[in-house]
Amino acid sequence: MHRRPSFLSPDHRRSGRATRAAVLAGTALAACIGASLAFAGFNSAVAGGPMSVTSKRIFPGSRVASAWDLRDASSGAEANNSDPLSYADGLVHTPSTAIASGTNRYLEYTFSSSRPGGISVSSMQFNFRLASAGGGNSGNGCFWFDVRSSGSVLASHGSYASPVGCSTGTTQATFSTSIPEVTSSDQVNGLVVRVYPWETGATTRKVNVDLATVTGATPYVAAFTAYETQAVDDTSGTPSTLAWSLATADSTTFTDATTWPSATPTTAKYLKLTFDPTIPTGSVITGVDADQRLAGVGERHEQRNSLLLPRVVQRRHLARDPR
Repeated sequence: MHRRPSFLSPDHRRSGRATRAAVLAGTALAACIGASLAFAGFNSAVAGGPMSVTSKRIFPGSRVASAWDLRDASSGAEANNSDPLSYADGLVHTPSTAIASGTNRYLEYTFSSSRPGGISVSSMQFNFRLASAGGGNSGNGCFWFDVRSSGSVLASHGSYASPVGCSTGTTQATFSTSIPEVTSSDQVNGLVVRVYPWETGATTRKVNVDLATVTGATPYVAAFTAYETQAVDDTSGTPSTLAWSLATADSTTFTDATTWPSATPTTAKYLKLTFDPTIPTGSVITGVDADQRLAGVGERHEQRNSLLLPRVVQRRHLARDPR
């Protein structure tokens, strides 16, 4: 192949090279201008700061917040009818039978399952408050306990020979025991604590229990309390189940003290429910349903509202019912 000869003059060839150089120079200048404009958005100048950025976590799913604090003002005067095991308030649970040391008879508590799963927990404690119920030749109330999850014993604390603690006679005493074997919210949800109580008197007496709760923390909640939803009393040797009436859907009911006025209802007579503060402050909630089951004489009523009024001014037995 023969190269075609050029008929351009030397001056023309120099002019073409100059034109190409100008085009390249113009392209480079445009690129520099574009880069300068782009880089100007990421300089060190501060506008509108400072700014704080934190990470969040989403916990999808339904959460149940039950009421453990219940006040009955159906008579016109408010009375405390709260769960006796949820607060150190003088309302006590007295087991069915006097119990001596070494019997292996127990009180067993199952705790609420309101926390999202898969979260680490810390500072876990079991809080128990008891005393002797008193009587002739009575002594002190003592106990030890074990912690259970998914049917397995995680750890035992104390023994009959070395109790976790004892009251002084009938004076209530609170004992908060670290339970580091509980490490995740999966274990906290539905956690079971079996307490072995006894009374030390020359004549064996019953004990009074004023509190049984589990407390702890998560990376997202500085402190939480798990309340019992069910207690089992085996002090007689025959277990009997005692469910808190407002926490579980069963036939256990609460009946107000006084008949409600039907002709002239008044807001001075009410039932007041305070709910478990399970949901952390600042959480975004996408929807709320209130599940309220009431039964009067010869009737049943189920109600689901967008918001549950804290006062009920009707004659009802307040209960959670499976229907």
